[in-house]
Amino acid sequence: MRGYKSIIQEAELLAMSPEAVAEFLKKRAKQSMDELDHDPVDEEAEVALRGRSSPLIDLALARYARFMETLRPIFQSSQPCGAVRLAVLSNGTRWPAYTHFPVELFGERKQEAREQAAAWLAEAPKEELCALFENPWIDDDFLSDLLERSKPWDALSDESLMFIVAILSHNERMWTPREDFVDGSESARYNAVFDSAWKLAESIEPSESWAKALSYLYDRLEPYAFSIKEPLRLVNRWWPEPSNSKLIEKETKENARGSLSFYQSVRKGLAKLALRRNSSLLQGLLTSDDPGLRAAAYADGRLAPEQLLAAYEREGKLVFDQAVRNRNLWLWRTAAGREALGKVARGTDSEDWYWPLYENIWAILAKEHPDWFKD
Repeated sequence: MRGYKSIIQEAELLAMSPEAVAEFLKKRAKQSMDELDHDPVDEEAEVALRGRSSPLIDLALARYARFMETLRPIFQSSQPCGAVRLAVLSNGTRWPAYTHFPVELFGERKQEAREQAAAWLAEAPKEELCALFENPWIDDDFLSDLLERSKPWDALSDESLMFIVAILSHNERMWTPREDFVDGSESARYNAVFDSAWKLAESIEPSESWAKALSYLYDRLEPYAFSIKEPLRLVNRWWPEPSNSKLIEKETKENARGSLSFYQSVRKGLAKLALRRNSSLLQGLLTSDDPGLRAAAYADGRLAPEQLLAAYEREGKLVFDQAVRNRNLWLWRTAAGREALGKVARGTDSEDWYWPLYENIWAILAKEHPDWFKD
């Protein structure tokens, strides 16, 4: 039986102008979990709003509806790459009621829906893939299975999966740890996505194209992988062929500018994963002959200020790029660390934009972490 508040709220929504309904749904999508417990807009109210046949209300529902029974018919009746379909795929509801997104868009029967979703994914336009894979509310099991190429996702081409992996580097879900789970199984499902993404480094055939896609993702991916026991053993897989003199020459030029190649960035990611697992590896990474491994120490290691400054004396720009621009938070969180970072930004290898960037990052972090800046 529906509550009386839901009946009243539905009547009010049906009497509102389309503009007022759209604004209402937008605000509702941002509600907190506590507010959600008392939300009177139920599934029947959302379905009733569709009955108004208003393009503006349909677009607002596509963007902010909470219930799959609302979203599914909107998705299935909308044109490919149209605004409404893209809005469904990027649905921005903070706490959606659906659990198997996007598979449930294709039907209620799980296996049949999975097969239809896999067929769509193989042919989906890039605009739709971007809308979907930048959405932080993608189902955990879907993401894990896709990255591990389980059936039916194993039919996806390498090129399509590379594109998806690169898109995921823009999805905040991929670098956001969570500690608000009710039970352990939910936590395991969430963290399995990180694990599946890191396992790509050992399961796919290395290539420059794959190194490019993984470098984007591994630069931000949460360093958690329970199934990779020795991440540094995978580093040897991610080197260009020695015979590829053109690529090696390009790497040398990039390093001189303080940048890493795609292969080096993958190795940096694996070293970051190893360092998070075992902090005693820091000294070995700092003295490594591999710029990718040293970069992991500069960006993610618990460096003392004197270690940072000694590293800067050795190779300048790479240290600025990794410790300052990539925000080594172990350094940014202390006054001594920030002072050392400032010396790097003002150092002999500095460029005109180094100090303004340093000040900009300072201002951002001071807002995000005011307790770090009390002194």
